[in-house]
Amino acid sequence: MLVPPPIQGIGNAGGFQMQTQLLGGSFEYAKLDDVTQAVVKKATANPQMERVLTTFRPESPHVGLTVDRIQAETLRVSVGDVFDALTSYVGSTYINQFNKFGLSLQVYAQADAKYRLQPDDLLNMYVRSRTEIWSRSQRSPILARCRRRR
Repeated sequence: MLVPPPIQGIGNAGGFQMQTQLLGGSFEYAKLDDVTQAVVKKATANPQMERVLTTFRPESPHVGLTVDRIQAETLRVSVGDVFDALTSYVGSTYINQFNKFGLSLQVYAQADAKYRLQPDDLLNMYVRSRTEIWSRSQRSPILARCRRRR
């Protein structure tokens, strides 16, 4: 006899998630991969665990941006607004939900793929300053506040 799940629809085999992390500002992705693979290997050896995997790939491209906070404040641009713009531009930002055709649909803001294909595309972003009237000529480019790391 199988005991039903405590919440209908979740199931009995939801599993769990674990994350490994580099501390101290290190960018040694090979070391992180070694540790992650060791954890996966040890978990796979446990007969109570099945389908243990990792999505971490050290060869994936990494782009880092350093925000010049002093320059941002000089241009009267909130550093938080810079990070919010980057989040929406590279990833996506949840806006809201609406109901249509009996479905609850979610709305996300995201830059079109053609504007974020290359790392240098990040340097073409603009962020609105706190004192401006909304016009393209008065927006501050992210390039004025960020440097790309390879």
